[in-house]
Parts: sequence; C-alpha cells; structure tokens
Amino acid sequence: MTREETLAKVGTRMHINEPVYKDVPLGTTGTIMHANLVYRFANPEYGYADLYELVVAWDLSLCPITTMDEGELASHTELA
Repeated sequence: MTREETLAKVGTRMHINEPVYKDVPLGTTGTIMHANLVYRFANPEYGYADLYELVVAWDLSLCPITTMDEGELASHTELA
C-alpha cells in the first residue's frame, strides 16, 4: 500500500474474519487508530517502497490493542 492508502485507513472500522490473534476472538470489530512506518526500502533504480503496520483498538472489554501488517490486513473485512 502507498502512504496515502495506508493513512486513509486510519479511523475506519474493521471486522476480523480469521483467527489471527489469540487474544482477539473471531468476529470482533475494531477501529484502526494509527499507521506506523516500519521500514523504508530505498533503491536508486526503483525508488522508495514503504512498509507500514496498522494499530487496531478492538471492541473488547479488556481493550487489547494489536498491530498488523499489510498481509494480515487482507484477512479482515473493512466496515463503513
């Protein structure tokens, strides 16, 4: 994802479709709270490529907060 695509996800709601985290049950909803730049790849021939992780606050009584990378994000449904 580009920087703009990643930052556009901040504030959106999501629904977990696959059991990725042991503390977050299947079917839990949450809100993407923040996007962290994890690594920036620089190649003189191809330019820059950034790797981001998203910080998610899940709607649970214990309020766990988790991070996910772009691959993990694909296993979730974004809600309106």
